[in-house]
Amino acid sequence: NIHIVGPTSAQLCGHWNLLPGTSGCFTGVAAFWGEYNSTKATFMVSGGEWQFQHAELTSAGIDVMFVDGQAHVVLRRCVAGGMDEEARKSQNGIRVTGHALLESSESTFG
Repeated sequence: NIHIVGPTSAQLCGHWNLLPGTSGCFTGVAAFWGEYNSTKATFMVSGGEWQFQHAELTSAGIDVMFVDGQAHVVLRRCVAGGMDEEARKSQNGIRVTGHALLESSESTFG
């Protein structure tokens, strides 16, 4: 069980692979994957229960988040989308496939 809590200015750069059997929460962070046109999502969630609260989730690649398998993801008061309006815009935003579940409340997608 992983809990990542950041102050207002906390930034996480990279690709996160959240596997079956894992769970946790990302709170108050800005997470991004800045590799232009990358086929990797900022978050690949293939299982477990994950919560994102007051988080900014961005990508310059294909997806901000790819949710698959038996994953259960909850977004609360999050912003998800591309890294800017034109050149580094995420192509798909968030994709959910298989038996995965995504719940969202008070979140913005763009």
